[in-house]
Amino acid sequence: MRNFWEKQRLLFKLILIVLISILTTLIVLYVFLTAQMSNTTQENEEENLLMLARQFAKNEEVIEAAQTKTTNQELIHNANTFNKNFDLDYTVVMTKESIRLTHPDSDLIYHHFQGNDQYNALNGEEYTSIGDGTLGQSLRAFVPVYNNEKIIGAVSLGLTIESLEQIMQKNIHSLSLAFGISTLLGISLAALVAYSLKRQMLDMEPHEIARVLEERNSMIDYAKDAIFVTNENHEIILASQEAKKRFELPNNEEESQQISEALPFIFDDNKNSDFSERRDAIYEYKNQEYLVSFAPIIVDQSLVGNLYTLRDATELHMLTSQLYSTSEYAYTLEAQQHDFLNKLHVIYGLTDLEEYDELKTYLEDLIEPEQEFSKRVAYLVHNPAIAGFLIGERRKFSENQLQLTIEIYPDIPTTEDLNATQSWIHAIDFINNLLLNENQIAEVHLNLGYFGDMIRTSYQIRGNIITLYEKLKVSPRKEYIKESGHNWLSLTFETSYQQSNKTIFD
Repeated sequence: MRNFWEKQRLLFKLILIVLISILTTLIVLYVFLTAQMSNTTQENEEENLLMLARQFAKNEEVIEAAQTKTTNQELIHNANTFNKNFDLDYTVVMTKESIRLTHPDSDLIYHHFQGNDQYNALNGEEYTSIGDGTLGQSLRAFVPVYNNEKIIGAVSLGLTIESLEQIMQKNIHSLSLAFGISTLLGISLAALVAYSLKRQMLDMEPHEIARVLEERNSMIDYAKDAIFVTNENHEIILASQEAKKRFELPNNEEESQQISEALPFIFDDNKNSDFSERRDAIYEYKNQEYLVSFAPIIVDQSLVGNLYTLRDATELHMLTSQLYSTSEYAYTLEAQQHDFLNKLHVIYGLTDLEEYDELKTYLEDLIEPEQEFSKRVAYLVHNPAIAGFLIGERRKFSENQLQLTIEIYPDIPTTEDLNATQSWIHAIDFINNLLLNENQIAEVHLNLGYFGDMIRTSYQIRGNIITLYEKLKVSPRKEYIKESGHNWLSLTFETSYQQSNKTIFD
C-alpha cells in the first residue's frame, strides 16, 4: 500500500486527501443528522399519537362502550375511519380488564390486549411505548378513558415500526439528496483545490521540487560570482558562499539583513531605493570593481523579490585584454599572408623583367628588423594573447616616437593557465604605461624567454630615468628594479607560466 501511494502523482494525492477530508466531514454530519432526525421524528410521532389518543378517548361512543364493555359497528367504523384519516395502523379501545372493543382485525375483538404495557394507562397515566402486539412491534400511545373522573378503560393508538421507518425515510430523503449534492460538490471542490495547489507548485511533483531546490541551492552556493536573493521587503533570504565571504555576511540565517546594508555602494543616499527594471553597472568597493547585475523576480505578474549578481570586474578586464590581443594577433597574421603574396608577386615581376638592381634593393628592405617584427613574433610566441599584446605595444611605442626593440629567446609556448598569461600582460602593461608617459626616455629594449615553467622578462631603459625611477620605487612593482645608472635602468622579473601540452597548430 505504501509503495502504491508513493508511486502516485501529486495531483491524485491532493485530490484524494481533500476528498477524504470532505467526505469524512459529510459522512459524520450525515450520520449525526440522520440519528437526530430519527429521534426528532419519533418524538413528534409520540406527541402526535398522545394528542390523537386524548381526542379519541373523549368520544361519547368510546366512553359508552368502555362503560358497557360492549362494542358496536358504529364504534368499529369510527375507529377504522380514525385510523385512515390520521395514517394510524390501529386504534384499540379496551375495557378495564384489557379486553379489546375495537381492532383492525375483527376476529381479535373481545380478546385480551397483548404487550402487557397497558396497565399504567388503566391506572391513570398517559405515555408511549414500543411493544410487541398482534401486528408486530409498534410505537403506541396509551390514554385512560374516564367517566365522571373514574377510569373505565383505555385507548391505544399505534404505528408499526415499518410505518414509523417509512415516515423517517421520507424525512431523511431530503437530507440524503442534500448529502448527494454535497458529495458531488465536494468531489468538484477537491479537484479544484488540488489543481490550484498543483498550479501554485508549477505543476511539479514533490521530488521534482526537492531536486530543483537542491539544484538552485547548489548553483548559488558554489557559483563563482557573489549572488544575493531578496524578498519584496529587500531583506536577504539567500546568499552564495562567495557573497558571504566577500561581503562578510552574518552566519546567523535567522537574522535578516537589508540588501542596502550588505551592498551600500550600489544604492544612493536613499537606502530604500529600488530598481524597477533589469540593469548592469560597474561599482567600486574596497578598491575592487564589481559588475553588478540586477533583475526583479516576478511570480504571477507580481514582484516577490530581486536577484543581485556581482562579478569581479578584473576577470572581465582580463578577458577584454586577451580578446584585444588575440584580435591583434589574428589581424597581423592575415595582413602577413596578404603581404607575403604581394611580395612574392613583386619579386617574381622584378625577376621576370631582369631588374636585378631594384630586386636587390627590395630584398634588403624586406630583411629589415622593423619590417619583419610581426613575422618573428608569430614564429617565436605561440600564445596568441601574448603575441597580439606585443604587436599592439610595439605599435603604441612607434606612434609615440619611442624606440622599442624586443628580443625573444627561447620561444614562448602556449599555456592553459589564463591567469598566468594575464598576470604577465598586467605587469608589462604597467611598465609600458609608465614608459609612454615619460618624454625623456630615449630607448627601450625588452628581452623575454621561457625557462623552466617561468617567463623571464628584462627591460633595458636608456634616457633620463630619474622620474621613472622614483615612480617605480613607490609602486607595487618596485621589486622589479635590478640595477640603475646615470642614464639607464634595468628591470627584471619572472612570472610563473606552465607550458601546455597543446600547441596552436594542433
